[in-house]
Amino acid sequence: MDIEKLKEKLVRLIELDTEGEYEFINEPLTENEVYDFEKKYQIKLPSDFRIFITQLFDGGVGPFQIMPLQYWDSIHNVHYLDSLGNNLTKPFLLKDKIFQEDFVPTESNSNSIINGTIRICHIGCGNFIFLVVNGEEYGNMWVDDRASTNEIFPLQSANYDRMTFGQWYDKWVDERITHFENS
Repeated sequence: MDIEKLKEKLVRLIELDTEGEYEFINEPLTENEVYDFEKKYQIKLPSDFRIFITQLFDGGVGPFQIMPLQYWDSIHNVHYLDSLGNNLTKPFLLKDKIFQEDFVPTESNSNSIINGTIRICHIGCGNFIFLVVNGEEYGNMWVDDRASTNEIFPLQSANYDRMTFGQWYDKWVDERITHFENS
Protein backbone atom coordinates (compact mmCIF):
# COMPACT_ATOMS: atom_id res chain seq x y z
CA MET A 1 0.00 0.00 0.00
CA ASP A 2 1.46 3.32 -1.09
CA ILE A 3 0.32 5.60 1.74
CA GLU A 4 1.35 8.82 -0.04
CA LYS A 5 -0.65 7.90 -3.13
CA LEU A 6 -3.59 6.94 -0.93
CA LYS A 7 -3.41 10.34 0.81
CA GLU A 8 -3.58 12.04 -2.61
CA LYS A 9 -6.60 9.93 -3.56
CA LEU A 10 -8.38 10.83 -0.33
CA VAL A 11 -7.78 14.53 -0.95
CA ARG A 12 -9.26 14.07 -4.43
CA LEU A 13 -12.26 12.16 -3.05
CA ILE A 14 -12.98 14.87 -0.50
CA GLU A 15 -12.72 17.55 -3.23
CA LEU A 16 -15.20 15.65 -5.42
CA ASP A 17 -17.65 15.05 -2.57
CA THR A 18 -19.82 18.18 -2.61
CA GLU A 19 -22.10 16.79 0.12
CA GLY A 20 -19.28 16.54 2.67
CA GLU A 21 -19.97 12.87 3.32
CA TYR A 22 -16.29 11.93 3.25
CA GLU A 23 -14.78 14.64 5.43
CA PHE A 24 -14.94 12.76 8.75
CA ILE A 25 -11.44 11.63 9.71
CA ASN A 26 -10.00 10.98 13.19
CA GLU A 27 -6.40 11.76 14.00
CA PRO A 28 -3.92 8.93 13.41
CA LEU A 29 -2.65 6.90 16.35
CA THR A 30 0.91 7.23 17.56
CA GLU A 31 3.36 4.35 17.24
CA ASN A 32 3.30 4.06 21.03
CA GLU A 33 -0.50 3.72 21.08
CA VAL A 34 -0.34 0.94 18.50
CA TYR A 35 2.53 -0.74 20.31
CA ASP A 36 0.54 -0.65 23.57
CA PHE A 37 -2.48 -2.21 21.82
CA GLU A 38 -0.33 -4.96 20.32
CA LYS A 39 1.34 -5.65 23.65
CA LYS A 40 -1.96 -5.71 25.53
CA TYR A 41 -3.53 -8.20 23.08
CA GLN A 42 -0.32 -10.11 22.27
CA ILE A 43 -0.61 -9.62 18.50
CA LYS A 44 1.15 -7.80 15.67
CA LEU A 45 -1.13 -5.77 13.41
CA PRO A 46 -0.74 -6.34 9.65
CA SER A 47 1.70 -3.76 8.28
CA ASP A 48 -0.72 -2.13 5.81
CA PHE A 49 -3.31 -1.58 8.55
CA ARG A 50 -0.66 -0.37 11.00
CA ILE A 51 0.66 2.17 8.46
CA PHE A 52 -2.89 3.29 7.70
CA ILE A 53 -3.86 3.99 11.34
CA THR A 54 -0.53 5.67 12.21
CA GLN A 55 -0.02 7.74 9.05
CA LEU A 56 -3.51 8.43 7.73
CA PHE A 57 -6.27 8.17 10.32
CA ASP A 58 -7.79 6.00 13.01
CA GLY A 59 -11.43 5.79 12.08
CA GLY A 60 -13.37 7.77 9.55
CA VAL A 61 -14.06 7.92 5.85
CA GLY A 62 -14.37 4.57 4.18
CA PRO A 63 -16.79 1.83 3.35
CA PHE A 64 -19.49 2.18 6.03
CA GLN A 65 -17.07 4.37 8.06
CA ILE A 66 -13.90 2.76 9.37
CA MET A 67 -14.06 2.17 13.12
CA PRO A 68 -11.29 3.48 15.37
CA LEU A 69 -8.99 0.73 16.64
CA GLN A 70 -10.44 1.07 20.14
CA TYR A 71 -13.70 -0.38 18.79
CA TRP A 72 -12.02 -3.56 17.50
CA ASP A 73 -14.51 -5.63 19.47
CA SER A 74 -17.52 -3.37 18.99
CA ILE A 75 -20.74 -5.03 20.02
CA HIS A 76 -22.85 -2.63 17.94
CA ASN A 77 -25.81 -4.74 16.86
CA VAL A 78 -23.91 -8.00 17.36
CA HIS A 79 -26.36 -10.71 16.46
CA TYR A 80 -24.40 -13.73 17.65
CA LEU A 81 -23.37 -13.92 21.29
CA ASP A 82 -20.25 -15.93 20.41
CA SER A 83 -18.95 -12.72 18.84
CA LEU A 84 -18.68 -11.26 22.33
CA GLY A 85 -15.99 -13.81 23.19
CA ASN A 86 -13.58 -12.83 20.40
CA ASN A 87 -10.07 -13.49 21.67
CA LEU A 88 -7.20 -11.92 19.70
CA THR A 89 -4.63 -14.32 21.14
CA LYS A 90 -6.44 -17.29 19.59
CA PRO A 91 -6.19 -17.88 15.84
CA PHE A 92 -8.98 -17.33 13.36
CA LEU A 93 -9.60 -20.88 12.14
CA LEU A 94 -11.59 -20.48 8.94
CA LYS A 95 -10.00 -20.92 5.52
CA ASP A 96 -13.10 -20.81 3.33
CA LYS A 97 -16.66 -19.54 3.42
CA ILE A 98 -18.71 -21.16 6.15
CA PHE A 99 -22.34 -21.16 7.18
CA GLN A 100 -22.97 -20.60 10.89
CA GLU A 101 -24.64 -23.98 11.32
CA ASP A 102 -21.49 -25.71 10.02
CA PHE A 103 -19.36 -24.29 12.85
CA VAL A 104 -19.11 -26.70 15.74
CA PRO A 105 -17.98 -24.95 18.93
CA THR A 106 -15.34 -26.85 20.87
CA GLU A 107 -13.11 -26.14 23.84
CA SER A 108 -10.19 -25.55 21.45
CA ASN A 109 -11.92 -22.81 19.47
CA SER A 110 -13.40 -21.11 22.57
CA ASN A 111 -16.85 -21.10 21.03
CA SER A 112 -16.01 -18.06 18.91
CA ILE A 113 -15.88 -18.37 15.17
CA ILE A 114 -14.29 -14.92 14.91
CA ASN A 115 -11.34 -15.32 17.30
CA GLY A 116 -8.24 -13.51 16.08
CA THR A 117 -10.11 -10.74 14.23
CA ILE A 118 -10.59 -6.99 14.52
CA ARG A 119 -13.84 -5.43 13.37
CA ILE A 120 -13.09 -2.76 10.78
CA CYS A 121 -16.58 -1.51 9.95
CA HIS A 122 -20.22 -2.25 10.69
CA ILE A 123 -22.14 -2.97 7.47
CA GLY A 124 -25.63 -2.98 8.95
CA CYS A 125 -28.00 -5.45 10.58
CA GLY A 126 -25.36 -6.78 12.98
CA ASN A 127 -22.90 -7.63 10.20
CA PHE A 128 -19.23 -6.60 10.03
CA ILE A 129 -16.17 -6.55 7.84
CA PHE A 130 -13.18 -7.69 9.84
CA LEU A 131 -9.42 -8.06 9.55
CA VAL A 132 -7.69 -11.28 10.59
CA VAL A 133 -4.81 -10.57 13.00
CA ASN A 134 -4.08 -14.13 14.15
CA GLY A 135 -4.08 -17.40 12.21
CA GLU A 136 -3.42 -18.65 8.68
CA GLU A 137 -5.62 -15.92 7.15
CA TYR A 138 -3.52 -13.21 8.85
CA GLY A 139 -3.83 -9.88 7.05
CA ASN A 140 -6.92 -10.83 5.04
CA MET A 141 -10.34 -9.20 5.17
CA TRP A 142 -13.48 -11.24 5.85
CA VAL A 143 -17.21 -10.55 6.16
CA ASP A 144 -19.29 -11.68 9.13
CA ASP A 145 -22.72 -11.74 7.50
CA ARG A 146 -24.34 -14.22 9.87
CA ALA A 147 -27.14 -11.86 10.85
CA SER A 148 -28.34 -11.68 7.22
CA THR A 149 -27.14 -14.68 5.22
CA ASN A 150 -25.86 -16.88 8.07
CA GLU A 151 -22.36 -17.00 6.58
CA ILE A 152 -18.81 -15.78 7.04
CA PHE A 153 -16.68 -15.41 3.92
CA PRO A 154 -13.39 -13.90 2.74
CA LEU A 155 -13.27 -10.73 0.67
CA GLN A 156 -11.73 -11.54 -2.68
CA SER A 157 -10.50 -9.60 -5.68
CA ALA A 158 -11.82 -10.16 -9.19
CA ASN A 159 -9.28 -12.97 -9.69
CA TYR A 160 -10.36 -14.59 -6.38
CA ASP A 161 -7.23 -13.66 -4.43
CA ARG A 162 -7.80 -12.74 -0.81
CA MET A 163 -7.93 -8.99 -0.13
CA THR A 164 -5.76 -7.29 2.45
CA PHE A 165 -6.87 -4.15 4.26
CA GLY A 166 -4.78 -1.95 1.96
CA GLN A 167 -6.17 -3.55 -1.21
CA TRP A 168 -9.73 -3.35 0.08
CA TYR A 169 -9.48 0.31 1.10
CA ASP A 170 -7.61 1.39 -2.04
CA LYS A 171 -10.24 -0.31 -4.22
CA TRP A 172 -13.02 1.50 -2.37
CA VAL A 173 -11.35 4.93 -2.79
CA ASP A 174 -10.83 4.29 -6.52
CA GLU A 175 -14.46 3.24 -6.93
CA ARG A 176 -15.76 6.34 -5.11
CA ILE A 177 -13.57 8.68 -7.16
CA THR A 178 -14.75 7.03 -10.38
CA HIS A 179 -18.35 7.35 -9.21
CA PHE A 180 -18.02 11.09 -8.58
CA GLU A 181 -16.08 11.75 -11.79
CA ASN A 182 -18.73 9.96 -13.84
CA SER A 183 -21.71 11.61 -12.11
